[in-house]
Amino acid sequence: MPGRPSLLLFLAFCGIAWPLPPAVAATTLPSLALDPPPPPSSPSFWSGLYVGSEVFGISGNGSKGHVGGAAELGYHHEFADRIVVGINAASGYSPALFGFGPVKGFDFGEADAMVGYDMGRWMPYVMTGVVLAKPIVGPGANYVDVSQSANDLFSGPGSLRVAPMLGAGVDYAVTDRLHVDLSVSGGNSLSPSLPP
Repeated sequence: MPGRPSLLLFLAFCGIAWPLPPAVAATTLPSLALDPPPPPSSPSFWSGLYVGSEVFGISGNGSKGHVGGAAELGYHHEFADRIVVGINAASGYSPALFGFGPVKGFDFGEADAMVGYDMGRWMPYVMTGVVLAKPIVGPGANYVDVSQSANDLFSGPGSLRVAPMLGAGVDYAVTDRLHVDLSVSGGNSLSPSLPP
């Protein structure tokens, strides 16, 4: 019988499954096969694309006493160890800190990178980046809107300054979609000016 050894080899190769009683089958199967899959983890509210706005107010003894603001766009990603890494770009107008001199404020654009730590609703962070700024002088100079500040940054009179920036802050998630941020940053101009 030449076909019989090949049939035995085929059965041996494929294996033969004999049904087990249900009580035995339940105790011998791996526990992973019996457990339902875990539900997918919800994404962190610190991760993702965001659009925001900033408001600046200067008031006090010796200051010019006016407001400014900016629009910002960024992206954050949270890793498994609760470290949050992100990039951000902003453009707007910042009032001058001191009242002396002709400068009323600065049109600016900035790009920065940040590293933070997820502490639930709080996220402390550090950041570094670069700022382009142009002083605004003359009567009536004040914040109008973000698009005007972005246009004035690269056109019109005045010298465009480039400065590295370092800062730190804390972000608080009021809700999953509304965050309030408090930060302090500063820099020193490296280039005296770029041509207007």
